[in-house]
Amino acid sequence: MKKILTLAVLSNLFFQLSINAQAPNWGWVKTAGGVQEDNGKSIVTDGSGNVYATGFFRSPTITFGTTTLTNADASGNTDDIFIAKYNSAGVVQWALSEGGMGNDEGSGISTDVMGNVYVTGNFTSTTLNIGFVTLTNADSVSQHYDIFVAKFTNTGTVIWAKRYGGNSDDNSNGINTDIGGSTYITGTYSSDTIRFDTTTFVDMGNLDIFLTKINSFGDVVWARNAWGSAEDKSASVSTDSLGNVGITGYFFSNTINFSGTTLFKMDTTGNDTIGFTNDLF
Repeated sequence: MKKILTLAVLSNLFFQLSINAQAPNWGWVKTAGGVQEDNGKSIVTDGSGNVYATGFFRSPTITFGTTTLTNADASGNTDDIFIAKYNSAGVVQWALSEGGMGNDEGSGISTDVMGNVYVTGNFTSTTLNIGFVTLTNADSVSQHYDIFVAKFTNTGTVIWAKRYGGNSDDNSNGINTDIGGSTYITGTYSSDTIRFDTTTFVDMGNLDIFLTKINSFGDVVWARNAWGSAEDKSASVSTDSLGNVGITGYFFSNTINFSGTTLFKMDTTGNDTIGFTNDLF
């Protein structure tokens, strides 16, 4: 089945709602897609009103405006990453693809006050080339997912790219930046151990949660984890004007530990999940 990627953004003009709270009209809507499954996963704007989107495409080629991206695997069996920039009027400024012979996807995108663009996601390819940087999967035999995070200029030039992962599937699900230009990524890991520069976490359950702060040069400032005995997942991360950080997600474990703070699941029969939010852990 063909799935068409659609990006839709409301123009700022339509946020000036009438006294009757009339629903706004669409400012503009754009589409991109090919003959296979192509998916948009995350979208963000910058201070100038530009729009950035990331996700993945399985089609042999996919076109954004006048730019056509080519999948590294022409068979149509694996996913490549796309990153696209639109101006405030919906005109494509540039589009990039990154990928190898495995499944690679962009899952989150963010911008900072200087207009730089940050993308995170996951890859099973043996190697993933992001601009001039080559990332090597920790498990090239079984092709488990590793995490990537990359920083680009607002013109699409790679500044740095980093990889994190171990011997099993590790996934980054969300990314955000703070006012100081630091980047935060969050997600899950199932590897026996996973290392974020000098910090190493051990898997305590089926899936554990991580939150990592990375400075503007791509170095890990700190990393935190949370764990239970079952599958626990972090889905999104956000920051505020004071530099506080929050994540949200859900957990299957009967209890989940955030470095000394324990949350208890309301349904311990194993048939339910419960949402969580947490700041500064």
